[in-house]
Amino acid sequence: MPTIRALPVYVRPLSEQKAIAAILGALDDKIEQNRRTAQALERLARAIFRAWFVDFEPVKAKAAGGTAFPSMPQPVFDALPTRLVESEIGPVPEGWEVGTIGHVATQLREAVNPSEIDAATPYIGLEHMPRRSIGLDDWEAAAKVASDGYTTACSTGTKMPRTNWSDMARYPIAIPSPDIAVALNVGLSPMIDSILQGIHESRKLCELRDYLLPKLLSGAVRVKDAERLLEAAQ
Repeated sequence: MPTIRALPVYVRPLSEQKAIAAILGALDDKIEQNRRTAQALERLARAIFRAWFVDFEPVKAKAAGGTAFPSMPQPVFDALPTRLVESEIGPVPEGWEVGTIGHVATQLREAVNPSEIDAATPYIGLEHMPRRSIGLDDWEAAAKVASDGYTTACSTGTKMPRTNWSDMARYPIAIPSPDIAVALNVGLSPMIDSILQGIHESRKLCELRDYLLPKLLSGAVRVKDAERLLEAAQ
């Protein structure tokens, strides 16, 4: 301990320390702002989806005499049925089909040899997938892939339990008309685009922050230069 205490350490002037903290703090603030914006947009998107396809609120509103529904385009609302009918999964809008996830989605099983693709190609593994979120904000480069497939076969397990596709494909759902599905996609696309833009911006800001921290402390990058980099990044 006395030896460590005797080691010379260069301490930057307090004013410069505060300037460095302000620069790095601004980066952290912007990253946090992007995270909160993404969470708010995702909550809104989830609420719209639930209203349309789970609780059937637009149909209930129309059945009660409503002439419009927030978040739903007027032509789509006008084409809605005016009542719910009983089905094997409970009440669903009249005219909607009852099917399964397998009717609207398919499982892709395509093997890839990492040696045959660019090492910088983004790689997304199960470990990168967020829970209860559509905001995928973590991935690696294909150079780190050790197997010949991007995902392994779905199976059960204790370390990383996974849903078996054969079970998932049989899950019953209410299937709307194509115009309603398209309207939802059109309405949510700007929100999803904003979330993705924030994710990519935050990754760049994290890289900039990690680059600047040791450079500023060592004096390799001056505060004025860092401020210009910060302005260019925002």
